[in-house]
Amino acid sequence: MRVAKVWPRDKFVRQVVLFSALGLVLLAARPVFAQNASAGSWGQLTPTEIRDRLSDDPFAGAAVVFDQGLITVGPGFRFTYERHRRVQIFRADAYRFANVEIPHHVSERLEKIEAHTLTPEGKVIEVASNEIFESKIGDRVASVFAFPGVVPGCVVEYRYTLTSDNFYYLRPWIFQNDVPTEYSELSVRVPEGFEYEAVLNNTDFVHGPDSSLFPSVRFDVKVRQFTWWSRKLAPLFREPCVASIFDHQVQLDFQIVRFRDGQKIWEFVDSWPDLANQVKRVYKPLLRHGDTWQKMGRIPEGIPAAQKDIARRTLLNRIYQSVRDSVASTEGTGSIAGPEIVPVAEVLAQRRGTPIEKNLLLVSLLRYNGFSAHPFLISRRNHIRFDRRDHRLDQFDHVLVLLDDDGEKIFCDANSPAAWLGYLPPEDQVGAGVVIDAPEYEDSVVLEVPAPPVNSESKGAATIELYSDGSATGQLNASVSGEAAYELLRALADRDTVGYLQRQWLPEIAPRSFSVSVDANNEWAPIKFTVDFNWAQAATLDDQRLFLRPAILRRLGSNPLMTSTRRYPVSFDVPWTEDCQITWKLPDGFALHDLPEGREMTGDGFVFRSAVGLDKDHVVATRFWRVDKRDFPLIRFPELRELFNTVQLSERALVVLYKD
Repeated sequence: MRVAKVWPRDKFVRQVVLFSALGLVLLAARPVFAQNASAGSWGQLTPTEIRDRLSDDPFAGAAVVFDQGLITVGPGFRFTYERHRRVQIFRADAYRFANVEIPHHVSERLEKIEAHTLTPEGKVIEVASNEIFESKIGDRVASVFAFPGVVPGCVVEYRYTLTSDNFYYLRPWIFQNDVPTEYSELSVRVPEGFEYEAVLNNTDFVHGPDSSLFPSVRFDVKVRQFTWWSRKLAPLFREPCVASIFDHQVQLDFQIVRFRDGQKIWEFVDSWPDLANQVKRVYKPLLRHGDTWQKMGRIPEGIPAAQKDIARRTLLNRIYQSVRDSVASTEGTGSIAGPEIVPVAEVLAQRRGTPIEKNLLLVSLLRYNGFSAHPFLISRRNHIRFDRRDHRLDQFDHVLVLLDDDGEKIFCDANSPAAWLGYLPPEDQVGAGVVIDAPEYEDSVVLEVPAPPVNSESKGAATIELYSDGSATGQLNASVSGEAAYELLRALADRDTVGYLQRQWLPEIAPRSFSVSVDANNEWAPIKFTVDFNWAQAATLDDQRLFLRPAILRRLGSNPLMTSTRRYPVSFDVPWTEDCQITWKLPDGFALHDLPEGREMTGDGFVFRSAVGLDKDHVVATRFWRVDKRDFPLIRFPELRELFNTVQLSERALVVLYKD
């Protein structure tokens, strides 16, 4: 028996517990809550449900009255999953809860479904069996139905049973919803011999596990029941600048560790090498090259080392770009290892594949052409964060390519249209992952994903001539690198250059010409571009005055942290630096009337400065903004909100010109 705690950022805690029917001491041996202890009888309203709103949150459109699950392992290597859920709907804007989808795998058996609506008067309206429909996409099946007679104040209730042969992973349990949850409970019954690892994300909100012996129909088999429960859970909702909302979800996951049968012990997963070897067995047949594949190039023998390095890099880029550009990306299932993954030979033949399949194809092509490449499992920033102490495959949601090029580790992803070899988009820059099928990393398969050598950096200088009618012409010279360069390259690939410029640099312009300069010998060198443009309404004309907003480059627009309260830490995609200057030549016949004040704000991890000055007949506006951290704890939220407010105020500052 072991209990381990891992402390992520802020107060959100993940707890890893190994439990089995033989573990008679787990935390404290407390009596388990009886099933339905906080639930009403099937089809009967409780006094607390005869109401027109939730007292704890009068603005909630609905509330989960209770959500109770029971997982029973066995008999044999299978499990049964029973769920009973009741939701009260207060307003029409929460009618989405009247539509239910029960997803499952094609190999699982969804047994009897019961569902009904309970009107505020206590009338029961059943969901007929012929009103329950089934949809199937690949190996995924969903049973869907709609509750009849839904009105504000009603209760919708359903229950079902599902059986599965996938005893390896038990069904996860999510305690939270996007509306308040009054009570949520999961019980797991484990017979003697099975040992599972239970991983609880955000332990502050959950009680348990309580444990007790459970009477078994077989008197020679001991069964232990474990129960986790929670009351009065606030809804989970998305906020701007959050790395992953799933990091803050209250969730319970399970994975088998071992099975004991007398003196025999079957080990499953107890370390990262264990998991890597299991995934290797799945990926090995998928990575086999096709019989008709041709080599994509060769590296001449006997050439100088410098030329050999160039030839290797040229071939690597050719292979990488071939997969990136010639294989269409399709929507993925999110599965890391499973029967739905298509072999790479078929992906190449069809010229289409999911993000995981494209990267597996890149691994295979690199190997076929003589390079050392391996699949690399990661948990993206839009998924729950990777936990080194949690040996579950389910926590990963993407596969990268780890290329070992003559001792240099290069991580790459063939799915981003503008990414170059060795550059990872922000969602892939996640910290660490697990390498598969790499003998050189056999003992330490957990590797750090390197941060890019250049953060998002942009520098711009514009000279603009303003005319007396408020129109203008000008030229922008800029250089971008890191994430900013990636954004520009993606705009070029999508043929949305003008849209990119308007969003990121100069709104409402009409480019006359656009040129880009890229250093082909240095992938991380800044990309330079020049834009000549017309601007029909650069300033606002009001009788005798012109109103000009001088700080127009890289305009922020709205404040993403405008709310007065916040629940989660602040996280940005990448650190960034912006350094911009714009010089306005004033029109003849106008004199300067007012210049706005500059603004400045500095803190741990950021600095912002703006200034506006007069140089003869020119107004010069400068702005420097640097944020050199990705993640900030919740306590820093008011400070960051003020930072964005300061940037906004600087952008709204006006230069006022009067006619002479």
